[in-house]
Amino acid sequence: MNYGNALFVLITTLLLSACGGGGGGGGGGVTTPPPTQLTTATLSFKTISSAHSAPLQGIQMSVKLPTGCTIGDIAQALTGHADIGQLDLGSASYSAANHTASFSIIGTPIKFGTFADLKCAITPDLTASSFTVLNQPTFPSLVMTGVSSSGTSVNLVPEIKVDMAVQLQ
Repeated sequence: MNYGNALFVLITTLLLSACGGGGGGGGGGVTTPPPTQLTTATLSFKTISSAHSAPLQGIQMSVKLPTGCTIGDIAQALTGHADIGQLDLGSASYSAANHTASFSIIGTPIKFGTFADLKCAITPDLTASSFTVLNQPTFPSLVMTGVSSSGTSVNLVPEIKVDMAVQLQ
């Protein structure tokens, strides 16, 4: 056995191993980007009115959600604002395909001001201006009703403005 050749092969092998296998070190493997962090948005719905002919007793509305905003179970995500308490939902739906959430509240006395909060999961690139209330200035699904002192049903859509505030966490 020739120890000189064996030593040469061993030293060459060690040097090439230390250098990354003899070159071609560019490109590496495929790197996976870190997962997108979700954060939370709270949409707060409020009614604004200085004069109206009847107390507000029911409301139905829809909101357009931007791409990157999702709602799990809308019945759990939609809550009465602090002074309202639990909402009596007539209906609530969320369409991921159309990016819309709709709900109606009946039987719960709706005070003027903020009446409901909707929690959504959002991607970090969204801003408050990414959200739009479909009810502004008017939207066919917006319905607000009340009962006058004489007991007749009153359409309050022309008398009450609906607005939405967005808080990102």
